[in-house]
Amino acid sequence: MFNQKINAYGAFSQSKHNEAQLYHRPTLSGSFTISQRKPGAKFLRQISYKNSKFPEVIQNLLDGGGYQNGDCYVSQASFSNESRQIAHLQYLLSAYTDLDFYAENAPLLAKQLGLITRPEDRATFVIDFCDERRIPLPSHIVHTGRGLYLKWLFDTELLSEKLPAWNDLQASILSAFYDLGADKMATDGSRIFRVCGTRNIKALLPENEEVRVIWTRDCESGSAYTFAFGALCDALKPSSTIETSPRPKIASSSSGQAVDQRARQLWWDRLEDIRHLVKIRYGKAGVPEGIRNSFCWIVANALSYNVPAAQLRSEVLSVFHEMCPGYTAAEIQSSASSVVSKVSSGQAAYRISNDELRKKLSITPEEERQLKTYGGVGARRNIIQGVMGFERMHGLTHEEYTAETTRRKQEAAKHTNAMKSMASEDNRAMALKLRVDGLSIGEIAEELGISKSTAHAWTKK
Repeated sequence: MFNQKINAYGAFSQSKHNEAQLYHRPTLSGSFTISQRKPGAKFLRQISYKNSKFPEVIQNLLDGGGYQNGDCYVSQASFSNESRQIAHLQYLLSAYTDLDFYAENAPLLAKQLGLITRPEDRATFVIDFCDERRIPLPSHIVHTGRGLYLKWLFDTELLSEKLPAWNDLQASILSAFYDLGADKMATDGSRIFRVCGTRNIKALLPENEEVRVIWTRDCESGSAYTFAFGALCDALKPSSTIETSPRPKIASSSSGQAVDQRARQLWWDRLEDIRHLVKIRYGKAGVPEGIRNSFCWIVANALSYNVPAAQLRSEVLSVFHEMCPGYTAAEIQSSASSVVSKVSSGQAAYRISNDELRKKLSITPEEERQLKTYGGVGARRNIIQGVMGFERMHGLTHEEYTAETTRRKQEAAKHTNAMKSMASEDNRAMALKLRVDGLSIGEIAEELGISKSTAHAWTKK
């Protein structure tokens, strides 16, 4: 399906210096980032620009020789502010991988790829690899001076709320290209890659210094090939590739532990809820003293599910300073230290139920109605609720309906087991006592964390 209509050197091979324009669109809101380093300099200099300035910035950059022929990179995603941090993602524009086949510890097949000196011949090797393993061919391949970037462009911008699903796609790509030396550190949404038309003085051969597009996959119209996000995810599931060597465990969270996508999506949504809660409750003043530690700890835990461990500390600093300008960097680091230490050591992040979160942040029923993860209004206001708080399944395809039905059965079984475990004599006795004390069925349900129907059944006597 995805490996048809291939042109080895298509229309965009003639405009290789404008590779970044294939995914960065001036019409988008938000910002992109250029990171530069002069020859011999140690650190990168980062500058963010509005997306509307993209054509002008890139052209000036290339006309100027790519920052005095030093290293020059561009962000692969679009951000809501100038921080280039995952917590401020606005749009994800593509999926990608960086093949470091020249690394000393690279797999055997990657080393064979490294023996090929002509970049275009390396691209042919990669295309044959994809065909053999039934991997969707990328939109284009970029020679970086040493390695290769493979990019799958999306047919439309992916909103930041889809980050957990995008992280899963990146993990699948990393696994699929493990044998070719895919860099596990180049999978996050804040990634920067070299700008085509600039030079990489670290290239093994002087003639290979120029960063350029060496292979493109074009549509019949001559434009670059793009992918529907969902279809690409389905095509890149691990089962669709041929496993010929052991694969490392792919990190699904900053801790490196396999984490269910629903948990990561929940925590990503919770981060949005916490930001919103701070705005509606405290306004510009931010989180007040006395509860800053709790808020900061929860922010750190929320971020840890979708942010690489190496970036977690800086992400927490950025987000919580936005929520509480008066909280110093040292105080933020102290509040988040247990989470950062936990995930940095490879342990799973903390798991917290909605009830625990409600208590920790003293969330009121009125506030709940404005929060996404409590089924309130806001982002979910147009969703019709069905039994047990599930959305009604209208408008789903057969495959989606089947998958959702299976998930709901599993959730219902968990709910039933949880209710059974709570139906101890002590809990029943407590329910009866509360009823004798004059509490209503609703108040008993809230006090014991059970449904009204269960509270009614336990107090029939």
